[in-house]
Formats: sequence, C-alpha cells, structure tokens
Amino acid sequence: MSTDLIVVSGCEYANAGALLAEKNTNLLTTYAMYADAAPDVLKILSNHESSQVQQAVAQNPCTPTEVLDCLASNSWCEYLVAKNPNTAPQTLARLIMQPGTKYEACLNALSNPNTPFQVILRFLFSKANDSLVLAIEANPKYGDFNRMVTDFDERTLITRIENEQYSQKM
Repeated sequence: MSTDLIVVSGCEYANAGALLAEKNTNLLTTYAMYADAAPDVLKILSNHESSQVQQAVAQNPCTPTEVLDCLASNSWCEYLVAKNPNTAPQTLARLIMQPGTKYEACLNALSNPNTPFQVILRFLFSKANDSLVLAIEANPKYGDFNRMVTDFDERTLITRIENEQYSQKM
C-alpha cells in the first residue's frame, strides 16, 4: 500500500491507511475520482460500503482491470465500468452478452473502444431489434447490413469483416 503523503480536499494524510480510516464518504469519493489515485487504494475502496465510493472507483481510469471486473457485477457500477477506458475486453463482452445487464451499461460497453468487434456482431445477431437493424442500415458504412445477415451465417460474416479490416490496414 502507498506510503506517500496524500492530500485530499486540503486535508493531509500520512499514508493510504490514514486516508482509508477516514469515515467521511464524500472525502473518500473525492479521492477515488482523482486522476492520480493509487491503484492499490482504489482496490480497497472498491469494497467500501458506500455505493457512491464504489461508483467513483468504477469510473476512475486508474482502477485496475481486475477491480473493474469485480465491480461489473455490481448493478450500481456496471454502467460506469462499461464506460471506463481501462475495462478489459472480456469484461465488456460479459456485460454485453449476459442477461440482466442494464440497457445503459450495454450501450456504454458497445461504444467502448476496448469491446471486441466480434462481440458487437454476436450482440447484433442475438439481441438486435428491428429499430437497431434499421439504424445500422441507415449508416452508409453498414447500409448493406441486412443483405449481409441474410446471405451469410455468423462465422462467415465475422471472417469476411475481419478480412476487410485487415486489407484496409495494408
């Protein structure tokens, strides 16, 4: 655990232990939102009894991926974890595909750049509704989506798109 002097909202703490002994939820929330918060302290704060503190940890990009993975199972935090740029691809995939994930969390995970493209495709095949397909068809890049879905099975479509992405990089 960090042994450096910690200053939060004008208050000085000799070390992380002194900060963690603090009972002021607002102060702990403020620390959890700091861009330079220590990952080991964020890990401890992720288990705090206050959902406010846990949510602050969930949105901090310094939070370790394994902590975000644990927080993803918390319904109060899943939408923030899904938006966090440090969230691991497998955690985002789980949020997207597991039943019971809140709509906002699913949208955040779908827009997170760490979400694997294959997961987005699987989501479309398993959970797409008519309005989502219409929205994709309105996109000039994917306007041919409906024909692609009709003409190809899921694995063929994923392979085709991966090949197109590879050829565009060359």
